[in-house]
Amino acid sequence: MRTNLVTRFFQWIRAQWIKRFEFLLPTKYNDGTAIEPEKLNLTTRELSQRFGGVSQDLVHVHGLWQHGNEAYRDVLIRLRVDSADVKATAFLKAYKEQLKARFKQLDIWITAQQIEII
Repeated sequence: MRTNLVTRFFQWIRAQWIKRFEFLLPTKYNDGTAIEPEKLNLTTRELSQRFGGVSQDLVHVHGLWQHGNEAYRDVLIRLRVDSADVKATAFLKAYKEQLKARFKQLDIWITAQQIEII
């Protein structure tokens, strides 16, 4: 019975709550021309170096959104970064401005959610 209690205790300690950040990055500029793969590769490398890893979905996300009277269609890739770094959100708010300039976008969609690592 003692081993069972110890095992339960360590399982409780191992559970860790961290943030998952998801990025939707465009594959085309607003005029429809393809974004250079080097820009997407640079972004992936930067995130991997800063956070120790990055994941990318193999499917494309299709979106439609409105800005003023203009409608935009997007084909996007989704990247994910998991981090326990308390400074991650502040870093990504500043980094988002770099991404907006790099990809010539009005906005870059970055979301965060708490996840539990088990």
